[in-house]
Amino acid sequence: VIIFPCDLCFLSCLCPMLACGRAMFNPRIVGGDSADPGHWPWQVHLLMTDSKGNRIFCGGSLINHEWVLTAAHCHEDNSFSDTPVQRGVVQVELYPGYSGRGNDIALLKLSSPVIYSQFVQPVCLAHTDSFFDHGQSAWVSGWGRVEEGEALTGVSNSLQEVCVPVVEMAECSRDYGIALLLYDNIMCAGFEEGGKGTCQGDSGGALVVKQGSVWVQAGIVSASAGCARPGKPAVLTDVSKFQVWIQTVVGSDDDLGFVTFTSTGDHSDNSYYLLLFLLLLLLLLLLLLLLLLLLLLLLLLLLLLLLLLLLLLLLLLLLVLLLLLLPVLVLLNI
Repeated sequence: VIIFPCDLCFLSCLCPMLACGRAMFNPRIVGGDSADPGHWPWQVHLLMTDSKGNRIFCGGSLINHEWVLTAAHCHEDNSFSDTPVQRGVVQVELYPGYSGRGNDIALLKLSSPVIYSQFVQPVCLAHTDSFFDHGQSAWVSGWGRVEEGEALTGVSNSLQEVCVPVVEMAECSRDYGIALLLYDNIMCAGFEEGGKGTCQGDSGGALVVKQGSVWVQAGIVSASAGCARPGKPAVLTDVSKFQVWIQTVVGSDDDLGFVTFTSTGDHSDNSYYLLLFLLLLLLLLLLLLLLLLLLLLLLLLLLLLLLLLLLLLLLLLLLVLLLLLLPVLVLLNI
């Protein structure tokens, strides 16, 4: 079941269709505040059951009349229950390259189209040419836990929202390990000191940034170590890296809004590419070192073979000498 932020959708037929990324907010998350109605009109709540009958809660974002963008890991082993509220799901599309790590993105087709209103709107999506500087302010919202260890037994009473900074990949890789640099379709966001961020139940929700008068979805909440822990920012799927796939699945971009977002900073996340280059260079040096060690082992084996050959020659010489001296020794004994 997909639940939208309000129950006033039946009034939406009186409202004209608005462009993507329009929200009433103009500037359950850990350390966040309750969002007022209409702040994030694309935010949806996904209610599912897994193969064992357990309830699963995730977030998602409305991107047009019929499709919701969310995280793939929310739908590996889950089915949507059917109740009379809001919308059901008739089609689930996981990204073909998803295997549990990276490429954590999925599209859900609704059982019937929604009609836009001031409370139900699609979000704009980051164009493939977008970039997000370190420190770029972004907003994330959800109905997940509001503190680590809290039981996640149902929908939170209110949608939570919090503003967090984008974290450059170089810094994020120091927090989670250098292997994170091998993925070029993820991003990180959160405070170094922790205290505010995402938690269980927020997966699949949108990280949005503001470009002019519209909101653009930059990321999809994917994973984190605990809930808003110090030095552990949220890891998100970078939406801009999946524009072609989204357009292919949805079938038409007539009602999809892709916006090229450009941060106002100095694009300092170039350090990510520098670190990735250094990592590849280190791997190359290690490979060369391994080859040198193999060559050294081969040389040692050759030396051992030469020594064995010399020993055999010495043994042969000794044997020949013995054979030559044997008659003399026999005569001397006589």
